[in-house]
Amino acid sequence: MKIGGGSARSYFLHLQEKNKLGQALCLLSKGTEEGQEIRLTGRRFALTLGEPVRFNLLTSTHDYFGEHQKVQNGLMTHIDPDQFNPLPPYISTLQGNEKQLNANQKERVEVQLACQLTEVGTLKIECVSVEDEQQRWELEFEVRNQQAQEETIQAHPGLEPSKALISRLYSGNKNSADSKEIKILAKSLEKSLGKKDEWDFHTLRSLVDSFSLGRKRRRRSEQHEKNWLRLTGFCMRPGFGDATDSWRIEQIWGLYQQGIQFQNAQGWSDWWTFWRRVSGGLNEEQQEVILGDIAKYLHPGAMKNAKTFQGAKDKGYEAMVRLSASLENLYVDDKVLLATWYLSKAINQSQFEQAHWWALGRLASRTPLYGSQHNVVTREQVEQWLPKLLEQNWIKEPMAAFACVLMCRKTGDRSLDVSDDYRTQVLDKLKASKAPSNWLELVAEVKELSESDSKKLFGDALPAGLHLLKD
Repeated sequence: MKIGGGSARSYFLHLQEKNKLGQALCLLSKGTEEGQEIRLTGRRFALTLGEPVRFNLLTSTHDYFGEHQKVQNGLMTHIDPDQFNPLPPYISTLQGNEKQLNANQKERVEVQLACQLTEVGTLKIECVSVEDEQQRWELEFEVRNQQAQEETIQAHPGLEPSKALISRLYSGNKNSADSKEIKILAKSLEKSLGKKDEWDFHTLRSLVDSFSLGRKRRRRSEQHEKNWLRLTGFCMRPGFGDATDSWRIEQIWGLYQQGIQFQNAQGWSDWWTFWRRVSGGLNEEQQEVILGDIAKYLHPGAMKNAKTFQGAKDKGYEAMVRLSASLENLYVDDKVLLATWYLSKAINQSQFEQAHWWALGRLASRTPLYGSQHNVVTREQVEQWLPKLLEQNWIKEPMAAFACVLMCRKTGDRSLDVSDDYRTQVLDKLKASKAPSNWLELVAEVKELSESDSKKLFGDALPAGLHLLKD
């Protein structure tokens, strides 16, 4: 006997727009029965064939958006992130019939969508050709297993009370601005969940979602803003690792142009540190926007003028340096320019010396954390910088030695690895400087970073449960 009742949630197709959250099209509304096909005849789409494409689905349990917009099949609505939950994206290459296309024509076909929930727990979407109904491209999303997986995760017993606390402090209640609770929020979360460095990945992302819901009220007080930036950035680091992190980044990126409310040196430092922590989820265009905004403070000329340099320090100069070096999707030419600036500053200026050496090493590193190998600075360029580093006193300035280790770290890829001659010189100097043995090993052989070196390089430890995979 089959018990009815239909789907417990509505399913939407996320139609993305550049630098916006975009719109959501309701494919199947809440209550739709299994096996019932819904044909969205009122909308047509251009389906791209022959190359990888991404389909993003959202779910919602709301019956209405606002007071009057009833959720029903075919509804198109602007996205309010508070009312939707993302599903993992579906990435596929749909094949077409190339004989039907002109030689230089983009492989696209006009389609309508037919959708249904299947008895095996999938959402089936068929892209039906407008010209030939027999020509269909089928997509299937696991929705029942996804829901079951979410329900079976063993959440920390302190998670729900912690989320409730965040929701209360970042709710519409303005009294929270002066409350003691907002001042001790970080301590309260650690009291409920344990030391924050030990929070698991599920806990971290669950807290991000709670903070994200309160993002519009993050500027209620200086303490609200400080806690929001520090804790959301910590929980969202390094900006990727979960199937729905791209959705979270979309919501977060909308805050960038708003800036901060409380513009003091510490506030700016927290702001730039926040963007460094989530930078792994930012695309090339977003990272170039950030660099365009901060480059005037990083330019060597800014340090020569006392007024300009004070302005840079007031804006959180050191945090900007570390952020710029963490933007791994920048063009190589931009990385080379930044690294050249920081090398000159590290050698000729005593202020922020460690930050400059750190940034140089990160920019010229042979192995990126998340960026493409195509954006790695060339070995030829690195070898032009090495003589300057080899002239430094690594005993007095170990961060210069660490930068050199990153620049000469062995990958096994001849196109990336420095010459054997430079490798030998660096190893000899590391030994003479009594550098840690694991630094020598990173230069001499293909080896993973230790936990302490990883934290030193990336500025934070990777969250528990997140492990980088080799390509």
